[in-house]
Amino acid sequence: MHQHCLCPASPFPPIRSPSLRHAIIQIKQAGRPLVFVYGTPKRGFYNYDAYLKAAVDVDNAAFVAAGQTAAEYRLVVGGERQIPFLLANNSNIGAEDEEDGKRKQQRHHRISGEIYAIKAESVMWGLDILEGVQTGFYYRECIQVEDLDGENETMFECWVYFKKSIENHLLGLPTIPAYTSLH
Repeated sequence: MHQHCLCPASPFPPIRSPSLRHAIIQIKQAGRPLVFVYGTPKRGFYNYDAYLKAAVDVDNAAFVAAGQTAAEYRLVVGGERQIPFLLANNSNIGAEDEEDGKRKQQRHHRISGEIYAIKAESVMWGLDILEGVQTGFYYRECIQVEDLDGENETMFECWVYFKKSIENHLLGLPTIPAYTSLH
């Protein structure tokens, strides 16, 4: 697991602020862990209801802003359940086409998603379980994410989940900039 980054490990001081903008500044100052979700834990998807909504309802997590990765990555939808996989930039850059043996290149995108402030360590553990961190399905890494709801270009350091083992069939899939209900 990539633990060496500037993301805070587990400070959970209380947030006391009346407005969202002030809360965001306080989150940054307090060192509260932030997580960037790009798939089924987003609002409107089934894992939001199972994981983040319950935490938000009891004030153990808070929606901060819509966000977009500062760097470009590859997001593909695949597998039996047609779920999104974020592929790290250091993974193989393409897959061989079975018909002609040529290597296909996948397009990179700035990925859209949602930023959440995590107020209870149990929420992060729950997301780690959902993403299969302990079993090696995903790993968590710190990346730069732009706040799309702000008036200026505010960047946050957020935890994000990358697919750990990249199977060749994922490398041959088309990439998308955002996971939506159409997928």
